[in-house]
Amino acid sequence: MKSFTEPALITWALIWRATLLAPFLLICSFVYIGSWIARFFLPIPILISVLANDWLFSVVYGVAWILCLALWKWRRFQSLWEDPPSLL
Repeated sequence: MKSFTEPALITWALIWRATLLAPFLLICSFVYIGSWIARFFLPIPILISVLANDWLFSVVYGVAWILCLALWKWRRFQSLWEDPPSLL
């Protein structure tokens, strides 16, 4: 016969793991989605800042764009949100 405290222990384990890991997952999600969007849209501010002769910002945008492209070439970063293989 199961004790009555077992469901409470399971619930507590889920709550503290969610509290601990949710901020980390939120940060990872923002980096993942932001870098995906930046791959396509950072060349626009680079072009605008080059046309406006604002070289400092064009270099900053260019470095950020190169870092986003490098992240997406990295195999572990690409497979971060892939579905796990089926066990069936």
